[in-house]
Order: sequence, then structure tokens, then C-alpha cells
Amino acid sequence: MWSEKTTFHAIPNIVANEQMPLKLMWSICLIASVSYCCRILTFSIIDYYQYKVLTKFEIVAESASNFPTITICNLNPYDLSKNRSLGELSRRNLIGDGTVVDPAELFALGKQRFLSLADASALARLKFTMSDMLVSCYFNETACNRSDFRLIENEAYGNCYAFNSNMNEESRLTSEVRRTNKYKASLRLELFVGNNESMSPMAMRSGAIMFIKNHTTGSVVGETGLELKPRTQTEVMLNRMVIKKLPMPFNDCVDEPVDSSFVSYTQELTMRTFGYYDQEICRQLFYQRLLVAQCNCYDSRFVFMFDTSAKLYSCTQLLLPNACYKQMRSRFLANTLNSSNECPSGCESINYKPLLHYSEYPSDFYKQILVKNGEVVDKLAATRDKKELKKISELDFRSSLLMVDVYFESDSYTKITEVPETSFSQLLANLGGQFGLFLG
Repeated sequence: MWSEKTTFHAIPNIVANEQMPLKLMWSICLIASVSYCCRILTFSIIDYYQYKVLTKFEIVAESASNFPTITICNLNPYDLSKNRSLGELSRRNLIGDGTVVDPAELFALGKQRFLSLADASALARLKFTMSDMLVSCYFNETACNRSDFRLIENEAYGNCYAFNSNMNEESRLTSEVRRTNKYKASLRLELFVGNNESMSPMAMRSGAIMFIKNHTTGSVVGETGLELKPRTQTEVMLNRMVIKKLPMPFNDCVDEPVDSSFVSYTQELTMRTFGYYDQEICRQLFYQRLLVAQCNCYDSRFVFMFDTSAKLYSCTQLLLPNACYKQMRSRFLANTLNSSNECPSGCESINYKPLLHYSEYPSDFYKQILVKNGEVVDKLAATRDKKELKKISELDFRSSLLMVDVYFESDSYTKITEVPETSFSQLLANLGGQFGLFLG
């Protein structure tokens, strides 16, 4: 009989025993075991479908690392020293009419007047080029030049230039000698950012802004960059963190999507336009869509990729930015636009945390070397006779130049990886073990 051959211990004892107390005892044991087994199995299945994860932290050492993409923009987009008439127009706009006393509002009025009076085609020719800005460039102690930078046009900053941005090619690697000398494994740039005659009414500040992105995701110009001060050497020490999260259903993140897996129009637009998915770009596009739909303008500081037959203006260049734009911008910067549904986070990301150190640049001795440098003389005395270089004030000289060093703080990085707390094979093993323990 089946009851005599089964491995369920309670059933043969119930059938074989003739004494009712023993039959009752074994029956109670069987019911209790089955009930508790069902309870444990139910909890195991529920726990598995909660898709819990375990997080592993590792410190990974490398002898050489992939260098990120470094994008540099001049905070002053136009070099007015190249055009005397536009320079004079800019200086005339410094004079107020007495009706506006707030400096920020006066600046906005001057910028608006300048843009309305200046010839757009002439102004476009005055954008800073890498030839204008680059004084020296070294990577891993090897000289680099303007051909190592890719042009990225941006309405707010004019011409921006990205180093190590060729995504289809092999990334530049830091040198293995980083352990003994950080500067041998850094990107070092000396930049000319314009003198007093270069300044245009398009920027409140002088200097440059730098954006750091992973090599595989290209260059993104936004507003959350690192500002580089004139008269200063800025050391940027990078700590790298690699995060690999599990995709849905474990997290609300997405792997590199294919055509059939887009969760929103903005995500699809990001992927089709740039060839890869980046949450920050997607958030900027979503923000621009809302601006166009609700405020009838766009923000020139961020990515804008929409074709429209309607006449649109840059919100940042309107005479008085409207309340709609101000509110939308505040919500975007505070990350309260509810863009998570339109722009889910990527499952894999590389984050760079910069640590900044500043020192005065150039030193008195190094200044004498720069004064004898022909290219520096050409840049500083663009509208003067070179013999008049000595007439340039000490402040003007130093305010025209800056230096930046970018390097990894150490030869290791933090790797954060998620793994399922319970895999399907572990679930099956757990279920089998519970059956064996309570009913075997």
C-alpha cells in the first residue's frame, strides 16, 4: 500500500498503529507539520518575489585607469578684443539710465541691449576657440594640443571643448607611474580666458567651467560643473565609484534600452539622439519639454533637441525672465519635476567625486617665463602693439590666465554591486529542504 511505502513518517504510523491515542498523536503531528511547512513555504515565496538584493562593496586596484571626458567652457563666450566696434558697443551698455539700480537687473538689461544691437553673424565669429584659449596641455607628461579636443557648441557658453571624448575609440589611460608622481598621470591645462578687452556683457563672472563625465557616455554641458578661477591653479582630485544595480524588477532602473524597451518618449529621444542613455541628459530634455509646453521658451544652459515650427526664445536671454520659467527652473534644480517616470536611472553608472585644492597662479618667477612666451604675448596683447605688453597691469595679466590639474587621488576605486538575496535555484533548494524537514 502507498501508506506503507511513503517517506512521510506520520502516515505509516497512523495507518499501522491500532491504538487510537497513537493514531491521534501522529495525526496531530502531521497536521502541525503540514501547517507550519505551508507557512514557511508561503513566506519563502513571498520573500523571493519582494526581489531583495545584497550589496557588495569592493575596493578595486588598477595599475592604469580609464580617464574621464573633461569638457571646458569659457564663462565668457565671446572675445570682444577681436572686434573693436562690438567692444565699444559692450562698453556703452555699461552706462545705466538711472532708472535701474539693482546690479543683476542692470546686467540683464545690458545683455539684452547688446544682443539686440550686435550683428549675430559677427558675434558668432568672436567665440573663443581652443587656439585662443590653450596655452599648454599635458597628459601623462606628454604634450597635447588643440586637435585633442572636440568642439561642442552651447548657446550659454559659446564654444566648449571636450578632451578624451571619442566614445568609439579606446579611452586614454592614466600612466602606471601614478603611484610615485600624481602629476605624471594627470591632465594639466593652462588656459587664457580673456583680458579686460575680451569681456562681453554675457557673463557676470570670468574664468572657465569644467564638466567631468565617464568616457563611455560622452560630453554633457549643463550647469553643475566646476568653476575654474582666474589667477588660480585648481587641483581636481577624483575619487571614482562604479555602481552596478540589478534591473527591473529588483530596481526602477534600466539597462541600455533597445527599441522595444523604452519606458517614455523622453528616454527614447535621448537614446535615438545621442546613441546612448544618460539619465542627466534625459532629465534636461524632459525639463526643456515642460518649458516649451508651459512657458513657450527654452533654457540655453541645458541640452535642447526639439524641432518646432513655433518661434521660441531662450528663457535666459529674455529681458525679464517670466515667473513660469523661474518656477520651472527652481523645480528642476531641486529635482521635483517628477522626471523619474520619464527618465529612470541607469543600472550601471560611474560617478566622479572631485576634491578641490587651490593655489595662486602664476608665481612671480613663472610669470616672467609666460611673458617671454610668444603665444601668451599674442593672446594678452591681441589689440595692442606687442611692445606695449609691459603696460598691462599685474592684475590684468594674472586675471587672464588659469591652470587646472585633473588626476585620480589613488590607484583604486570603489565598486558597488548588487546581487539577488535569493536566486531561483536557492528558492527551489529552500522549498525542498522545508519539505524534507517537516514532511520527510
